[in-house]
Amino acid sequence: MKPPSPRSDDCGANREGEPAIGTILVVVDEPECRTVLTERLRAQGYGVMEAVTAEAALACVRRDRPDLMLLDIALPGMNGLEVLRRVRRDAPTVRIIMMTGLDDEALARSTLQMGAVDSVRVPFDFEYLDRAVRAAVVAH
Repeated sequence: MKPPSPRSDDCGANREGEPAIGTILVVVDEPECRTVLTERLRAQGYGVMEAVTAEAALACVRRDRPDLMLLDIALPGMNGLEVLRRVRRDAPTVRIIMMTGLDDEALARSTLQMGAVDSVRVPFDFEYLDRAVRAAVVAH
């Protein structure tokens, strides 16, 4: 049975029974993208939580302190850049990889200067994403 989708105001824990090699919070409002990421990460042994909104992501970080957050820049309401600022301030040990569909080098650099550990483009180069996730979780 598939775990329920997270409500827009909460993060959903989508964890399997075995101990995870790290816990990742996927923050994406687009359901198909969130599902692809969640399934791929879970298949690699990570514990995965999901959030649809910035507010849900921040609540999840406060409550669960994931090792890594995959954070979409373009969220409805509060955008991913503001989430990045708040997590850096309130939970500095949570590592963040920003995700964007924009081909904007200046934006990618600014997210790194704000404290993200990496920035990846959507559609994903999954080999690059896998390496970035692994490096971020190991460094945690």
